[in-house]
Amino acid sequence: MFASQTLSPEGSELTKSLQILDEQILSQANSEIKQLVRPLLSEPLTRSFNMLLTPTKAEINKVWKAQVYKPFLDNLGSKYPFTANANLEATPAEIGQFFGEDGYVARFVNETLSPFIIRRGDQISSKIWNGAGLGLNPQFVADFGRYFTNYTGSNSQVLLVPIILVALPIKPLFKSCHYPSAV
Repeated sequence: MFASQTLSPEGSELTKSLQILDEQILSQANSEIKQLVRPLLSEPLTRSFNMLLTPTKAEINKVWKAQVYKPFLDNLGSKYPFTANANLEATPAEIGQFFGEDGYVARFVNETLSPFIIRRGDQISSKIWNGAGLGLNPQFVADFGRYFTNYTGSNSQVLLVPIILVALPIKPLFKSCHYPSAV
């Protein structure tokens, strides 16, 4: 994905263009001229990046729905503690399959979302390039640390405390994308 390249330390053509703007074109200008001219010259780059973000957001939301949300609905969504009046209780192994260190949520974050976020422990935020970023769903950001549990090892018990009152976000991960079936 070109958008993830732009956000990476190596950068993309957009990053290199912005670097040329700052280091070669505007390097000799005084600060007043820089403040006036830089936004005009960098705006096409930022708009191009924003155009890349739209399909990127849609694709990430599609992956979330297919790899995490739908399997959650099919397997855990109707079980206790995720549905208060459920007839069945989710086993620690089932919960770990979704919320464990190698669970669906962790794999999604590590494989799909990681190029686009800054993660510090249980806190995440969107990576920003020239003022533009993905714009994560605020509820997903707020609850992020609660989507993971810890195995105690040999007896495969899962510590349920962090997730008892949590359900996976049904809404897309990004504010500007919507799926028709989202609640």
